[in-house]
Amino acid sequence: TGWLNFNVGIGYNKTNSFYSKLTYQGNNTESSVADMMGIEAYDANSIFGDFGLESGLVDFAGSGANTTYYPMTVPDNTQRVFNQTRGSQSETNISFGANYSNKLYLGASVGISTMDYRTNHVYQEDGYLIDAATLTDFRNQLGVGTAGSRFLDPTHPDYQNYNKYLNTDYQYDYENWTETRGTGVNVKLGVIYRPTDIIRIGVSATTPTWYNMSSDFSDFFEVRNYEANSTTPVGDPLTYPEDPYTYDYNFRSPYRLNGGIAAVLSKGLISADIEFIDYASMKITTDDNALDMQYADDISATYQGAVNLKVGAEYMITPQFMIRGGYNHSGNPYKNLDYSAQTISGGLGYRIGNYYIDATYQNWRQKYDTFPYSLPADYEVSTPIAKVTNTRNNVFLTFGAKF
Repeated sequence: TGWLNFNVGIGYNKTNSFYSKLTYQGNNTESSVADMMGIEAYDANSIFGDFGLESGLVDFAGSGANTTYYPMTVPDNTQRVFNQTRGSQSETNISFGANYSNKLYLGASVGISTMDYRTNHVYQEDGYLIDAATLTDFRNQLGVGTAGSRFLDPTHPDYQNYNKYLNTDYQYDYENWTETRGTGVNVKLGVIYRPTDIIRIGVSATTPTWYNMSSDFSDFFEVRNYEANSTTPVGDPLTYPEDPYTYDYNFRSPYRLNGGIAAVLSKGLISADIEFIDYASMKITTDDNALDMQYADDISATYQGAVNLKVGAEYMITPQFMIRGGYNHSGNPYKNLDYSAQTISGGLGYRIGNYYIDATYQNWRQKYDTFPYSLPADYEVSTPIAKVTNTRNNVFLTFGAKF
């Protein structure tokens, strides 16, 4: 009885692999990236809005507060997306444990987490711009006519620059690159209570990881126009070259709460856990209070709490050799997107003296929605959605020593 032992451990884990490639394409008969650019054009500081207007993918009618922005594209285009992510996340931790009368077990750890996350995103769209008759009809419906139109009014100073783009094919290319690095710290606390020789009941909490982050970002825009159904160029391509910049910020990851129960039998065990992760508690802070408020609104509108369920079993074939199996279902962290993920795993364990070796095979499957650009919920057409199924097979090998 009483405090029987006190343990100290040092560990290093690779907690995440960000390696992924995703490519999808399709024909969109409802919207174009120009719809998103037209919405962005109402923000004077939006680079997407500026590029849409300058390239002729977006036009406008009226002036001042009465300006209306609208896409010049015909809603019948081919869209392609390529996303690649690389990098990893790891954690070094110092852990502490104590045992009271073989009934109550206390644990705590301090973890130092590091992150290296790199992305490359490519979006391409091929389509064609509306003709003079269609644009004239549309402007008449707006009640502004052709006067003052840079596409239709020969007296407009930009008429020669933009009239030639009517009824032409276009190719839009957008690409961006990011590289994010960060270091953070977190604390984990846990308690296991053993009411009988067989049953263990545990609860644990993981604080948010408080990261100092730095991201390098650059992007590239280009639009090329061609005569209808031809490869003959019309005008010069419009290009916004790479404009790299670096920004530093602080990121607070979500906190986690976990509860579980296990039955330890003579030759094995069965366990079940439930975990709650409050993704809506994430926070980004910078030196700009207005930007921080925007981040907070975006996180609140996008994320929610999620519940993960885990079950596992282990059977001891001999005192040195054992087999294991497990299943993990991950909840949906998104408010407005479909998402589900599950993991099925199996493994072998070997013990000899104070040393152990564990091998695990893991099949991970994820289903989620993604989109090339986002349109407001009250917009006349919906955001284009791609439904993705992602499968990954992992093998883990662990060596350990007790002393």
